[in-house]
Amino acid sequence: MERLDAFSDFTDKGYSEMVYTDDIVETRKAQLSDATLWLREKGVIKYRMAASDGTELIAAAFIQDDADAPWAILLHGYTGWKEELYQHAYRFYLEGYSVLVPDLRAQGESGGRYIGLGVLDRSDLLDWLRALQSNFSCRDIVLYGQSMGGSAAIMLAASPGLPENVRAVVSDCAFCDASALFKRKIRDWTGLPSFGLIDTAGLLMKPQAGYFLSEASALRAAPDVRIPALFIHGSEDLMVPASDMEKLFEACGSEKKDSLLIEGAGHAQSAEKDPERYYGAVFGFLREALETAGE
Repeated sequence: MERLDAFSDFTDKGYSEMVYTDDIVETRKAQLSDATLWLREKGVIKYRMAASDGTELIAAAFIQDDADAPWAILLHGYTGWKEELYQHAYRFYLEGYSVLVPDLRAQGESGGRYIGLGVLDRSDLLDWLRALQSNFSCRDIVLYGQSMGGSAAIMLAASPGLPENVRAVVSDCAFCDASALFKRKIRDWTGLPSFGLIDTAGLLMKPQAGYFLSEASALRAAPDVRIPALFIHGSEDLMVPASDMEKLFEACGSEKKDSLLIEGAGHAQSAEKDPERYYGAVFGFLREALETAGE
């Protein structure tokens, strides 16, 4: 998808479908306030990297003093940017992780004309992983993504070239298949049939963006995931139904996998609806994955 294309209003419409209960609103304010204070004290290190096609990619990093600290790679959603995940970066940092938060291509500060929907991002993220390993010890790495970032994390975790020190993946509110998602939302929002528009756009993407829309499928990739995988979703997610989490969980090929449904949470709001349960599940799962790595 182009940076500014026919589907660029997905973000605005998606916000209109969010859940705005008092507890979610207040928790979000508190999380952002904590992250802002941390950022003022810690500061942000920016890294630049040229992708295999020459596109300039930008990431923020928060590095522990302990050179042996595990790394967490945090991936944002569709038309998003790295700063949206800084409150999660803060929690990962407090948990002892060094953190890398990339702007995925054609989003935030990163270059590129076309959003990768996980397909182009998989190659870019493998490059980021290689760059990390060239500059840091990186004994252990974990992946975390929200929405499109969650789908990208699953696709990356399924990649044949995934480094052996990537130990686990957490996928929050990921969609199974981009084509099915766009078709469903256009139908929901307009009441019009969408198969012609999306199918045509999907075919035209190959010569322009370098991939077919049908390739943007975490569900197709999930059987090839072998590292521990945690899937999270909100019960009130109107953008991506919780049934997508169930399908991804069932399809996932990992022997160590788990799922978490947060009641009352909308899209990418699980950490704001029930932060104690959310972060307890995330860090508990990752801790076990790191402790048992290599067994």
